[in-house]
Amino acid sequence: MHETSAEAIVICGYLSDSRFHDVVDAALTAGCKVLSVPRSVAVAGVEPTLVWRSNQPLVELTTPTLRGGQMIVKRALDLIGSILGLIVATPIMLLVALLVKLDSPGAVFFRQNRVGRGGRLFKIFKFRTMVSDAEQHREELLQHSIYSDRRLFKIVRDPRVTRFGAWLRRTSLDELPQLFNVLKGGVSLVGPRPPLPSEVALYEAHHYARFDVKPGITGPWQVNGRNAITDFEQIVGLETAYIRNWSLTRDLLILLQTVPVVLRMRGAH
Repeated sequence: MHETSAEAIVICGYLSDSRFHDVVDAALTAGCKVLSVPRSVAVAGVEPTLVWRSNQPLVELTTPTLRGGQMIVKRALDLIGSILGLIVATPIMLLVALLVKLDSPGAVFFRQNRVGRGGRLFKIFKFRTMVSDAEQHREELLQHSIYSDRRLFKIVRDPRVTRFGAWLRRTSLDELPQLFNVLKGGVSLVGPRPPLPSEVALYEAHHYARFDVKPGITGPWQVNGRNAITDFEQIVGLETAYIRNWSLTRDLLILLQTVPVVLRMRGAH
């Protein structure tokens, strides 16, 4: 699907139920429309609709997610918010960049592959808060994570974090470069947390609902407890409910709720 840039998958012939579910999961995760000859459909989280193509009845399978008009409104909010945010934050970012450089050797920005909408990889940008070789020591520190679930990872007193980096994390100023990700279109102001590919490798089928929309700088998890919520299923539940009940008002409310959460440094490590 990625190699051919397919926009739709048509299933015409017999497939076993398990095989059929695999195809539907893969296609919807990749952002493809799915059409099938009429058959008994029972796929969790999927809405079947009868449509006609070339005078033939087909069942179109979709997931509850943002539609065209909603995506336009959400993108408009992202563009306006990221542009205004960059205008206001540029002096702060220049000062932070200088202090990161003076605090420890290494690059100013931290770049890392994350999984975004449709399961596609993108580069996330943050101010560097760790020593330059931090990623090489991640595996040996997994046992110290505040989460027992390997699909989440965070250490309260991470030995890789620099002195200035610890302050950046508490204030969430390390997140400011993500406004460039929003401007480019890979990230939204509000959305699910963007996971690492190694975390996604441990996902079960129902977890892929997180990829129906772009990931966000902030989101329902951050304003409802952040790192205090350690149950991965609860996090996925919060994000799935956000996707299915999306509205512009809800995005604006989450953005407003993010401000006091950041100022109180609640759940920040």
